[in-house]
Amino acid sequence: MSDADAKNNLRQALSNLRKFLSPYLIVTRDTVQFNGATSYSIDVDQFTQEIKLSSPKSPSSLSTFQTALALYKGDFLQGFFIREAPEFEDWAYAERVRLRELALQALHRLAEIEMSHADYPAALETTTRLLAFDPWREETHRQRMIALARMGQRSAALAQYQACRRILEKELGVEPTRETTKLYEQIRSAEHITQHNLPASTTSFIGREEELTEIRLQLGNPECRLLTLVGEGGVGKSRLALKAAHDQIHQFLNGVWFVPLASVKDLEGMFRRH
Repeated sequence: MSDADAKNNLRQALSNLRKFLSPYLIVTRDTVQFNGATSYSIDVDQFTQEIKLSSPKSPSSLSTFQTALALYKGDFLQGFFIREAPEFEDWAYAERVRLRELALQALHRLAEIEMSHADYPAALETTTRLLAFDPWREETHRQRMIALARMGQRSAALAQYQACRRILEKELGVEPTRETTKLYEQIRSAEHITQHNLPASTTSFIGREEELTEIRLQLGNPECRLLTLVGEGGVGKSRLALKAAHDQIHQFLNGVWFVPLASVKDLEGMFRRH
C-alpha cells in the first residue's frame, strides 16, 4: 500500500470515529485519545476498581468479588487482532496476562471467603471456575477436597486428589506436594473412624435458626479457635450447642466430640478426666 493510500485510509477511519464516537474522543492533528471527562463505563476499569476496593476481611468482600468476577468473561480481547501491528499485540498480551492474574486472585479469595462461611457448594463452583483457568493449582484442589469432605462426600474428595495427581503428572511430570498428600491420607483415614460421640436427641429442635447460622459461620472461620455460648441457666445453651454440633458433623475431618465438664471442679480435674 502506498503512503498516499495509507493516509487516505487513516483519514477515512478518523472520520468514522468522529461520526460515531465524537464525544468520547479527542482528535488532534497528531494524536487520538479517549476523553476521560465524558460519562462512560468500561468493564475492564470497573473490574480492576472492584478488585482494588475489596478486602478479604471486609464483610462486603463476598459481593464485591462476585460483582467483579461477573464482569470477567474470558481473556482480554480474545479473538481480536490487528494485522501487522506488533506493538498492539504486545500491549494486548500484557493486558491479557495482567487481567487474568487479577481474576485468578479474585477467584482464590472468593473461594476462601466461601470456605470460611462454610458455603461449600458455592466454593465448589468457584474452584471449578478457577481450575478451568489454572488446572495445576494445588491449593485449589485442596480446597475442593476439604469442601467435598465437609459435605460428607469423601469418595469425591479422594477422587479430586487423584485428578490432581493425574494432571500434575501429565502436564508437569511431578507428584502432588506433601501437604496435598497429607490431606488425602487424612480424608481417607477418616472414612474408617467414628465421626462423633454426640448424645442422641430425644425431642425435636425448633427455631433458633439465627443462632445456628451464626455458630456455623463462626466455626467455619479458620481464625475462630474457641466459641462460647453465654446465657442464664435453663435457656437451652447445651441443647443449642448439641444441635449445632450434630449439624456440623461433616464439616470437620476428625469428627465432632462431646466432652461433658459438669462434674469437673478445677483445671487439673479436667485433665485427669479427659
